[in-house]
Amino acid sequence: MNRLPASIERIQATIDYIDEHLDDALDIQQLAVRTEMSFWHFLRVFRATVGETVKDYIRRRRLTRAAFELLETQQNIIDVALGAGFETHEAFTRAFRSQFGTSPREFRAAGRPPQLPRGIPHITTEYLAHLHSGLSTEPEIVESPARRLVGIKSEFSVAPEDFDLIALGQAAWQQFEPEIARLPVRASRLAGLCSDIVGASETAIQGYVMSCVEVSDFSGIPDGLVSLVRPAVKEARFRHRGAGQTWEFTLQYVFGAWLPDSHFTVVDQPAFFSFAPDSSPFSEGPEVDYWLALK
Repeated sequence: MNRLPASIERIQATIDYIDEHLDDALDIQQLAVRTEMSFWHFLRVFRATVGETVKDYIRRRRLTRAAFELLETQQNIIDVALGAGFETHEAFTRAFRSQFGTSPREFRAAGRPPQLPRGIPHITTEYLAHLHSGLSTEPEIVESPARRLVGIKSEFSVAPEDFDLIALGQAAWQQFEPEIARLPVRASRLAGLCSDIVGASETAIQGYVMSCVEVSDFSGIPDGLVSLVRPAVKEARFRHRGAGQTWEFTLQYVFGAWLPDSHFTVVDQPAFFSFAPDSSPFSEGPEVDYWLALK
């Protein structure tokens, strides 16, 4: 088996640490510190690699352990709930039913083990290949000139588990698309989405998404639109074609598999996607280029 990328080994170490400390108050910020990644990069790589958020993973592991305790011990349900980190019987029952489709009491009475692995997952190169099947794209590395962008900028603040770039981008695009015809100095026929995270914590991710077009200069910008310059930079150009709205999976591939195994690091610049208006990421046949700033 090939050696795993260093950042993926750190995620595996995080998974091991979580399982060894399920009885402790796990601070996601501190988990990120242990990986030596930025908080936002840790959240993204973890989700891309494991397939769910850190918060959801911890909850699932605690609930899985609680399910086995219900079957294998005589503990009261409230004691099992408290051991799983829930403050009330009601909160535990809601979460348990959401995961297993039945209440803790009914589950114990049925006596059937949960349909989840008892042990922790172990990430391998084969596992990554399976997780990202069909997304084994290699980017084109290019030196991109500065881009002058004009569009509509929407700010957001959402919980990490609710961060959905598709939904955020689609709302911004629907607002901006009718405005494109008002721009007289477009540099190309392509449109774009520009997005950046400006703050991240356990409870919220703050940032913006901007639907835009590239222009040759900023003269005559219509009222209600804003401008932004994306500096000249080396970029990896990933091309995503088709498959409905699964372009989010391409992002998971980029950050969960390609980037950790490359010799590049990410430059702190907004993410940028370009596309023809009739094949946007939200159409039935999207053709999207994702431009990732690198050094």
